[in-house]
Amino acid sequence: MNRNQGLKNLHHRNRINNKSTFKLNTMKQRYYLAGYNLADWLSIYRIISFPVLLYFVLMGQRELFSWFLLASFFTDAIDGFIARKLHIESETGAKLDSVGDTLTLVISVTGLLQFEWAFITEHAIALSTLVSLYLLEMLLSYIRFGKASSFHTYLDKVSLFMQALLILSLLFIGYNPWIFYAALITGFASTIEEIILVFSLDKYRTNIKGLLWLDKHKLRSFN
Repeated sequence: MNRNQGLKNLHHRNRINNKSTFKLNTMKQRYYLAGYNLADWLSIYRIISFPVLLYFVLMGQRELFSWFLLASFFTDAIDGFIARKLHIESETGAKLDSVGDTLTLVISVTGLLQFEWAFITEHAIALSTLVSLYLLEMLLSYIRFGKASSFHTYLDKVSLFMQALLILSLLFIGYNPWIFYAALITGFASTIEEIILVFSLDKYRTNIKGLLWLDKHKLRSFN
């Protein structure tokens, strides 16, 4: 009797779990369009806005460039939160986010070269060193994994926020040394952490919180 009751309880729990899974999958489908979810489309926006922003740079349209760039940074700030909140995180989304971030960074630097040349020349050594370190991390990731890294660490998020704040402050209100050095320090720290991750991980992984949160079984063995 107890055994039969136990089997009934097990079947009942399985039915509840199956219904919950089906309900969750059904809810997720609401956020998809043409195979991409809502968070993916926010990343795609940053990708397709790249040529538009480049056009504004070439035409010398500083104001339009600034506002459209602000929109790109805003989508970058909310896409990850939306993906986590709606349980629609994916490796495809992480890759799209990384491509969008890279293109946004490239066009941001391009815009600064056009509209803030005096700032670039004054801080050329520090900026070129940071960019070189970033390119080194990308190269090492391609050598190690055959693709660009997409770690999205907490430190990386802080660094991207500070870089966005620096760029937007330059475009809208002017140079602020506190923002500049905060962006520089977090940028170096984030890139160095990602270089360490490239060498430390056992295989290609995405959406990693940071070195301090890594499980030992995810680390590369050097034996």
